[in-house]
Amino acid sequence: MSGDNDSTRDRIRDAARAEFAAVGFSGARVDAIARRAACNKQLIYHYFGDKAGLYEAVVAATLSERPPVQLGSLADLSASLGKVYDHHQKKSDWMRMLQWEALEVGSGAVVAAEQRRAHLMRACADLEKVQPTGWLPAGLHLPCFMLAVMAMMSFPFAFPQLVRLLTGYAPTDPEFKTRYLGVVRHLLFPRGTPAATD
Repeated sequence: MSGDNDSTRDRIRDAARAEFAAVGFSGARVDAIARRAACNKQLIYHYFGDKAGLYEAVVAATLSERPPVQLGSLADLSASLGKVYDHHQKKSDWMRMLQWEALEVGSGAVVAAEQRRAHLMRACADLEKVQPTGWLPAGLHLPCFMLAVMAMMSFPFAFPQLVRLLTGYAPTDPEFKTRYLGVVRHLLFPRGTPAATD
């Protein structure tokens, strides 16, 4: 029975992610999510409490689905770029959710802020381990560096129309991925790119 409950929760979460990606948190309606999930909307309230609780569950599930990124060395970081790129490609709905969130929230409170901040700060802590190698200057502000890397990795999926205009490719084209990651590695590792296979 618990397997059925888990399956229903997962189905509702997937439906909610699609709805939040399509119209944002403010535009999403529990009725519409229930229709997408082919379930009674009372089940949504039963499992998640309200729309905000459901949004938080979608955020938590999305963070847990991210591929493990190893940052113990430059080679680890280089190899991880391909995994991160593939993850962005598979989770384009998450990118749309973030874009809606930016429009709706602005400088206001962010859902699951502490959990998301902890997730990001763990990556910064990993970067501290490679800072002594000299690749990153000792005084470099690591959270800002993380933002720059995140921007490079997410931009093609946030603005696919600009990718097409500039390159003639879609972000999903394998040739674009190879060329783009080559540029990213050149920017990150100007003194030599560690070997990596994407």
